[in-house]
Amino acid sequence: MIFTWRRNLILLSILLSGGCNHPAEIAPPDSPSFGKQLQLVRNGEADQIVLTTEIDQDELRNLRELTSLRVLCLENGYVTDEGVVHLRGLSNLEQLKLWKSPLGDAGIEALTGLTNLRLFNVPDAQFTDQALNLLTQLPQLELLRIGSPNITDAGIDSLQAMPNLRFLHLINIPITDAALIKIARLKRLESLYLDHTQVSDDGIEQLLQSRPDLHFHINQLHHENDPQQHEHPQQK
Repeated sequence: MIFTWRRNLILLSILLSGGCNHPAEIAPPDSPSFGKQLQLVRNGEADQIVLTTEIDQDELRNLRELTSLRVLCLENGYVTDEGVVHLRGLSNLEQLKLWKSPLGDAGIEALTGLTNLRLFNVPDAQFTDQALNLLTQLPQLELLRIGSPNITDAGIDSLQAMPNLRFLHLINIPITDAALIKIARLKRLESLYLDHTQVSDDGIEQLLQSRPDLHFHINQLHHENDPQQHEHPQQK
């Protein structure tokens, strides 16, 4: 019970920060170079790579078959559909963060074999409803943080087929109140963050009335009528 509570706390802090791991576990700004981190993983001395500097697409080839890698955070990598193909062999990857990476449908399709993935964070993508549906092939997915102007209300239907989804953050996605009705039906969902969508105040109120158990943020702020706001003091 204590373990479950602590795990939920960690996942919520991840959602807030947009990070890949618990803040205390993320490598500091002066973390080792990409080459050094690669070597540590190959030697069995580490299971994560956290990089805040840019990475060349050709360097991604070095990640192939790193089956012991559990966490990959590329915060400034600008990973393309072509580059993400090199991640296909990361069979034990649990957390993947690709910032500043305009992944399209082909890029998402390349990642559908990462069946142990629990956290997927791609806030600057370009994929469509079709690719969102492909993410249903990731059965362990618990936290989804995505941004794409090409996802619609219709695409939100795919979330129903993600049985373990508990934390959802939608960024710059033009969903409307129609999508909120669908999100309200996600019975396992514990936390919802929306940034720069097209939902209305009325839609939000209806959502919170139908889901009083849901922790809710809108445009980086904790919603004043969230009935769960006092249950998550770490969010303030």
